[in-house]
Amino acid sequence: MFGFGKGKVIITLEKYQYTAGETIKGTATLKLKKPVEAKELTIRLLGEKKTKKVSVSSKGAKSSSKTVAFYDFSYPLDGEKTYVNEKELSYPFEIKIPKNLFDKKEMNPTMERVMNVMSMFAGGKSQIKWHIIANLDVPWKIDVSEKVQITIN
Repeated sequence: MFGFGKGKVIITLEKYQYTAGETIKGTATLKLKKPVEAKELTIRLLGEKKTKKVSVSSKGAKSSSKTVAFYDFSYPLDGEKTYVNEKELSYPFEIKIPKNLFDKKEMNPTMERVMNVMSMFAGGKSQIKWHIIANLDVPWKIDVSEKVQITIN
């Protein structure tokens, strides 16, 4: 939604709660105020884990947090062109959530390293936040984007 006068993108989803193995179905709709030269329009499923850790020393208690991408998948909905403002541009999309999303044995080496980094913070409270992000990449200017939070169990 940070288009600053260019317009906005709206994400509409069939639902907001999912389980591993389901398919996220939705539409990204561009509502532009004027034509925009853009590199591409993408849709993204992002899972971030924010971990809070409290450490105690002789100087007292200290709290710290770190956010690490747990899962990141994106693909283009449309390519480089001038996106016109004559009408709303709607892009339906589907993203299949892997069945083994939380299975450490099935992770690729990069994801396993991310999980190992997160496990260093095991003494604290952690939580995964999932988002669907639509982004119109506008070179040398602020992108037009929208971020919607969903739940995956």
